[in-house]
Amino acid sequence: HEVGRLASELDHGPGSPMAAGLPIVAGDIGPLSELFDEGVEGRFWPLDDPTRAAAVLIGLMEDKAERSKAAAAALARFRRDFDAEVVAPRLLSFVMGAEAAPPREHSAKPTSRGR
Repeated sequence: HEVGRLASELDHGPGSPMAAGLPIVAGDIGPLSELFDEGVEGRFWPLDDPTRAAAVLIGLMEDKAERSKAAAAALARFRRDFDAEVVAPRLLSFVMGAEAAPPREHSAKPTSRGR
């Protein structure tokens, strides 16, 4: 494989291709624009225009230097932001912080009904 392709709105995201050191080609939908940067770890392609999508993919496939640079950036981003060794401590801290938080006091005043 030379490129990680996300070809529909149902794909699960770029994590696996990035972990394998592959540049990403995906539709600019949902949160994908937050998971990788256009022109850095990969490229966005239009999901509704097969001709333009093919041009994006072919352009990246034909430019070995850009593909290699994007592949290295994708792997670095995965290791920095998504690797289990990075995510697990963040998740644990979040969960433990939520458990350790003191219970909120109920601020409602007792009603005077029945008096």
